[in-house]
Amino acid sequence: MKNLTTDKEITFEELCALLEKGECLVLPTDTTFGLVCLAKDKNSLEKLNKVKLNPSEKLPQVLCTFTQALKLAEFDERAQKAAKTFWPGALTLILKSTDFAKKILPAETIGLRVPNDNLILKIMEKLNCPLFASSANIHGQGYTPDLTVIKQTFAPKGVAVVEGISKNQASSVVDLTKKEIVFLREGKICIEDFKKTVSFAK
Repeated sequence: MKNLTTDKEITFEELCALLEKGECLVLPTDTTFGLVCLAKDKNSLEKLNKVKLNPSEKLPQVLCTFTQALKLAEFDERAQKAAKTFWPGALTLILKSTDFAKKILPAETIGLRVPNDNLILKIMEKLNCPLFASSANIHGQGYTPDLTVIKQTFAPKGVAVVEGISKNQASSVVDLTKKEIVFLREGKICIEDFKKTVSFAK
């Protein structure tokens, strides 16, 4: 792997060390290039929002392993079925937060995704911590998969930009916190396929 910010090779151990220090990184994922940091506490969230120039109330997506997901959200039958069918993969589920989740993200709901990406999963397992994640662009500006643009955007902020390949298609986002299924964004997973999968569940 190459850190495009310095044009030097970067090891897995070095990536983990940067995250443990509280740094933000740009990493390739199975959807888009993502700006990520460890999902430890509100200070981590504030740093990510500062780097991306997000409004302070902006909440990130949380990338996690299956085990971590169970600690972060309440899974009813519909959520269990959706997770079993579409995770790991390009589906973000909006679910009710657990008390544990509220300690790191001050909200009643949380957007979770288990990515189909070995590097991201390996990092989260190694550090025993999920990741806050957002697309690698400045708030209010359109996302581009062009690594040259991403480097120009984040390298001046001291953010390591890791070379790689992403599929450049955002995840589908589904809100399961209410009785009615609310499809907030359609990505790789279409509305019809999702509803067929969870139609029997309560």
